[in-house]
Amino acid sequence: MPVALNKQQTEDFAITVQFLSHYVGSTGTFNTYRRETERLLQWCWHIAIRNIGELGREDMEDFVHFCQKPPKAWIGLKKPARFQKMDSERVPNPEWRPFVATVSKADFRQGKRPDKAEYALSDGAIKELLAILSSFFNYLLQEDYIYRNPIALIRQKSKFIQKRQGPPRIRRLSQYQWRTVIEAAEAMADEHPERHERTLFMMSVLYSMYLRISELAASDRWTPTMNDFYRDQDELWWFTTQKKYLRWLHGVNIFIALILNVIILSGKLKMKKVE
Repeated sequence: MPVALNKQQTEDFAITVQFLSHYVGSTGTFNTYRRETERLLQWCWHIAIRNIGELGREDMEDFVHFCQKPPKAWIGLKKPARFQKMDSERVPNPEWRPFVATVSKADFRQGKRPDKAEYALSDGAIKELLAILSSFFNYLLQEDYIYRNPIALIRQKSKFIQKRQGPPRIRRLSQYQWRTVIEAAEAMADEHPERHERTLFMMSVLYSMYLRISELAASDRWTPTMNDFYRDQDELWWFTTQKKYLRWLHGVNIFIALILNVIILSGKLKMKKVE
């Protein structure tokens, strides 16, 4: 960030904070949106030397190309906090960088380490960047802060996406792999029921209901409980989350009888196998 913001930069910063404030209820979404808008402001202030209201189609294309291959000085090899405490004050962390070079867990186990020279945005990250910035500029339009959405002016967004040959990489567990996970959880629950009956329950629910981790884990937004399962007048079971939709437990009576057989005894969750 510049040592001192000028009047227009201060206004750009304030409207961006206002935009982000609408996502404070979802930590993951907030962090993602902050990351992309933060990069945009940094680029505007340090590289383009322009204000948000001055950005056009060519500027945004330049920004996307910049994000695809940022200068090494903008890339870190770890993820330190943005700020640190010094003499009871919250000050910028000099080790923080807008971009971070990473390697997959599999590559890391094989001895590979992050390299700034190999940093590159994935196709998914580029699509996410364009979607978030479009949402940001639409918000600014609604607030009469700008008069056009420069992202919408980019007619061929596909030119930023690399054309890949061959079948797409499958990023999901097979039925055999899931069965192995559930069997391992069952064995853990048999050996240490006080600790791992909950493990079996969690893995079974995640698998059978296709839930995201955020929909089952406690957060500042909400804490799921067994009361979030309920049965309607048609004897169908539902699970509610803090999202804008419900998830139906398909054949829940069979699900409970054959997989979980959940019984609440003395305020504790118990599980037992069905013979």
